[in-house]
Amino acid sequence: MSSGRLSMKFLTTIRGSCRQFQRKLCSEVGTVKTRKIHEGEAGILANSLALEGSRVKTSDLKMFHRLDPSGYYMSLTDSGEVIATIGGIRYNDSFGYIGFRHVAEEKQGQGFDKELLDVALEHLKERWLGIELQPEEVEQFQKLGFITAWHNGCFKADKTPFFPELGHNPSIQSIPDGPMGRVVEYDTEVFGVERRRFVMNWTKTDRQGTSLLVTENGNNMGYGVLRPLQEAKCHRIGPLYALNTAVAQVLTLALISAVPDETLYITAPLDNPSFIRLLTNDLRFEQINETVRMYTKTDHNIPTHKLFAIVDSNVG
Repeated sequence: MSSGRLSMKFLTTIRGSCRQFQRKLCSEVGTVKTRKIHEGEAGILANSLALEGSRVKTSDLKMFHRLDPSGYYMSLTDSGEVIATIGGIRYNDSFGYIGFRHVAEEKQGQGFDKELLDVALEHLKERWLGIELQPEEVEQFQKLGFITAWHNGCFKADKTPFFPELGHNPSIQSIPDGPMGRVVEYDTEVFGVERRRFVMNWTKTDRQGTSLLVTENGNNMGYGVLRPLQEAKCHRIGPLYALNTAVAQVLTLALISAVPDETLYITAPLDNPSFIRLLTNDLRFEQINETVRMYTKTDHNIPTHKLFAIVDSNVG
């Protein structure tokens, strides 16, 4: 079976194609410069989060940036206008993830996305890669060696309910009070690679009951995090990893009880139909978007039956 790494022949071909785009663009719009995005500029990445109301806070974008500080790029005109962005996150020596792909609306269709893809691929070298796409982009990336793994749905609910009885569930504990090493271990099991520092920071939330771990007989059964978004009284659940749908349900109800009567977003794999029914039928979430997760190898080994919500489509 193939390793899933992009071949040198492929990389050479796409780099040559992108250099042709660059020469054409320079003649049409003036000098276009590509440079790294520094952490203090991480707010620029918010442009890639198109769904209204679902933009993350700048402080969380900085947290995403720290996953790979040298992996974020933007293209600018000679007047300083930001045309496009991309992120190429090196999670370890073998796996990378492409996200934060954005081109300004008035510049779309002019090849800027291809130019930055070239830069991200150069940064990621020959790692096997993940990416999340709109359905209309799938065919294009299949030609680049990406393979569909599953579909995610983004769901939204307004005025979520409150379940006071969950506050007395002894199996639920606040993550800051629990063994962080076990949370990181569970995250690694589901996500596929370790991201210890990120998990430790992501699970530190300001609101009680928004970073939870479920245990049973000393065993980790799942964990979930709810974080505020940029828009007031809007929040997102993610990640939500659990042994099964029953545990995912306990976590979901506990998390949404922490922010009653507010707006929630969750991006969940559509491969878990019983959990999707919980969201849409019982909790009255509405699906507002669908994306496609793709990898450059078939054996990604991610246990989707334990994956009930992702952190963000731009970081995996």
